[in-house]
Order: sequence, then structure tokens, then C-alpha cells
Amino acid sequence: MTYFSTRQFAFLTAAAIFNLFGLSMLAQQELTAISYIVYSLLFFLIPAALVSAELSSAFAKSEGGVYTWVRQALSPFWGTLAIFMQWAQSLALYPILLGFGGVAAAYVIGADWLINKGLFLGLFSIVVYWLATWINLRGHETMVKVTNYSFALGMLGSVIILVLLAVVWILAKKPIGFLHLNASETAVAEIVNNQVRPRFFPEINSLNSIAFLAAITLLFAGVESQTVHALKLKNPEKQLPAAIFLASGITFLMFLLGGLAIAVIVPYGQITTDAGLFRAYQIFAETFHLPWLPNILSALIIFGMFGAVTSWIGGPSRGMLIATKEGQLPTSFTKVNKNGIQLRIILIQGILVTLLCSIYLIFPNPNVGFFFMSTFTVGLYLIMYLLMYAAAIFLRYRQPNLLRPYKIPGGKVGTWLIAGGGFIAAAFALIVSFFPPTTLTVGNDTLYVSLAIGGSLFFICLCLILNLWGRREARSKH
Repeated sequence: MTYFSTRQFAFLTAAAIFNLFGLSMLAQQELTAISYIVYSLLFFLIPAALVSAELSSAFAKSEGGVYTWVRQALSPFWGTLAIFMQWAQSLALYPILLGFGGVAAAYVIGADWLINKGLFLGLFSIVVYWLATWINLRGHETMVKVTNYSFALGMLGSVIILVLLAVVWILAKKPIGFLHLNASETAVAEIVNNQVRPRFFPEINSLNSIAFLAAITLLFAGVESQTVHALKLKNPEKQLPAAIFLASGITFLMFLLGGLAIAVIVPYGQITTDAGLFRAYQIFAETFHLPWLPNILSALIIFGMFGAVTSWIGGPSRGMLIATKEGQLPTSFTKVNKNGIQLRIILIQGILVTLLCSIYLIFPNPNVGFFFMSTFTVGLYLIMYLLMYAAAIFLRYRQPNLLRPYKIPGGKVGTWLIAGGGFIAAAFALIVSFFPPTTLTVGNDTLYVSLAIGGSLFFICLCLILNLWGRREARSKH
């Protein structure tokens, strides 16, 4: 067996968490993004990392990831629901990452008018997704190799270059975007002593005004997603927690510095959710007469996006396979290929993703399509996090003697503070995710809310049906 190093596993995890699409979303909030990031760090990333580190070290010798954790703490059904929600949210995540890659492809070929063409974004997304699927079917080693290179060059490289561009911009004494706001832009600006200044804290008038909080929370999700590959580490009890903390730290710095870098270069009115990052490249290139720069950097973004998609395909679907083998899902899902990869689950996943990519045909404005899919993804994923936090608390009482190479500091009190606080924050983010944001025109508010809530209910019901199906098949064999 080929074992992965701690750094390789950290890069794999960071690739699953970080997405370049999120930088534009953060930059759109100008300096209030700092508040959102700090909130997400304190109430989401840190609790998720600590809980994942404890649970992954305790069950390091088991496959299944969050399925195993929740099953051990609550029941097989709740474990199945947890992994199913993680898997289902990945279905909604792919069109976001792939569509963003389509925007990058348009800039690479110098045809940025294609970013508003749903047909182009949809076809690009489908082709690239199936290429990533093919790589996953070739085995874990191939997937990890591609993901690590794409993260180091495409993601980490892009952010480092972006930050350097912002530094050059400041040193050249060019206009700093977040310092030149209009008084009418109340979401990111305020008047102090008759002067317009950037806000550091969001303007909160209603739950709609902080709906972005749910989407931004998503940016820090996924720290637990690759623990299904724990057996690929030589010493998972120690390596898994170390990789999780390293990935979390890298992700936090990339989002913070990258989002601020865009806000430095791009004027507020020109930052869009789908193309803010590319606009930063364009403005810098035009200012310093470097017309080739956006093409090269956009190519790096495509490479990084490809790695993120590749890392997700083999993660949650692996947990689904373990749940299927334990009789919690239909036995037809157990088929694997010669490389031991969950063939049938991944193919079903591919068909569903292909259908979901039609979002670019439904929403004429990709900016809205991106945000809707992001919010829809949060609703599904936060359900899983609620179960994961509950599992950490329940296990402290139901299995107090469970060997935990890494423990959340503070014993049971610390677990209640960390996991309990994470549970409350996740529940709050889940609630606000169903409110249309005031900072984005989404069209019919009723339709938006119906789709957001209906999507979550649909996947919960689907999980229940498949679970009953799998359990009935399991009983019939005895």
C-alpha cells in the first residue's frame, strides 16, 4: 500500500475546503469580510477542526469518516443521514466550482463575454467533471497526486500571486478600492464625521441582510471530508489531526489575504460573485500594461479548480460505500472497480451533477446561479455538521473510555463549549441560509426560499427512502 504524508493529506484536505470562487464573494463584502471571516473562524472552522481532529483520531483505523462517527454516537440511520448530506451537498458544490472554472476558461481564451452564456458554462462544467471522475476511477494514488499539484500550483500559487499584485498596487500608490466607496453603498460603507468610510462590521437590519453569512460559512466547510481516506496514512492517529490543523490554517490565511487583495485592486461596483477575481487581474494588467497576465493566471485557476473537484469526488462517495456495506443503503451501490473505487456511486453522482449543471440555463445571470447553489449547498452541509457536533458530545458520555489520541481541551466542559458552540453557530447559519440576501438580486423571493428549503427536504426524504430500502435488503439476506 502506498501511504500519504501529512503534508499530502493536508493539501488534499485544504483543496477540499478552499475554493477560489469564495475570494470574490468575500471581496464583495469589502472590509466587513474581516468580520465574516473572524466569525467563521471562531464559530465554525475552529470547532469543526477540533471536533474532526478528535473523532478522526479516535476512529483512525476505521473507514467511513463522518458516517462512522455519527453511527457510533447516535445510530446507523443518523450516520447514514450525515454522510448522505455530505454527499448531497457535494452534488450542489460541483456546479459552483465547475462554473467558476468555466469563467476562468473564458478569460484564458480572451472571450469574457462567454461568462454570461449559460450554455458555455454548462457544457464546460460537464466535460471537466467527467474528466475528474475518470481520474478518481484510476485509484486513490492518482487522485492525490493530481490534487496536490493542482492545489500547490493552481490554488496556493494563484493566491500568493494575487497578494503580491495587491502589494505592488499599494506601493505604486494606486487607488485602493475599499477606501473609495459611495455613501449610498450602505452595506459596506458608513458616514463618520461627514466622511464616507468602509464598514468593519456588517449592517444588520434583518436576517436577509446577513444571508451572506451562510454562504461564507460554506467557504470554511470540508475539513472532515477526506477522513474517509484515513487508512492511507501510516500513523493516522497523529497524522490526521496534524493534517486537519495545517489545512485549516492554510485555508484561513488564503481566504483572508486573497479576499482583501481583490478589495484593494477592484472598485466596489465592479466586484461580482462570479468574476471579481478575474476583474482584479484585468485591472492590474491594464494599469501596468501586462495584457498576457489575466490569461496565465486564469489558466492557473482552472488547474486549481480541477483539483478541488477531483478531491471531492472520492471523499463523501467513499463514506457512502461504507454505509452501503453495512446495510444502510441499497446493495446495488456496493459495486467497485478493479482499483477498489466505488464505481456505481460515482457514476450515479456524475449523472446527477450533469443534471444540476442545468442551473446555468435556469438562471440567466450566473452570478445569481452561483449564489443560489452556494446557499443550497450550505443548507445540506450544515445538517451534517449539526450531527457531527452532536456526535462529539454524545460520545463523551456513551463511550467515555474510547481511546482519543487527540482530545478537545477541557474534557466534557471543553467539548460542550466547542461542539455545543459549533452546533449553535451551524444552526443559526442554517436558518439565515433560507433568507434571500439583500446584497444580491435573486428575482422571485418566494421561488428562492421554496427551492432552498425544498431542496434540503428532498434530499432528507431521499435518504430515508434509500435507508429503508437498504435495511430491507439486509434483512432479507438473514
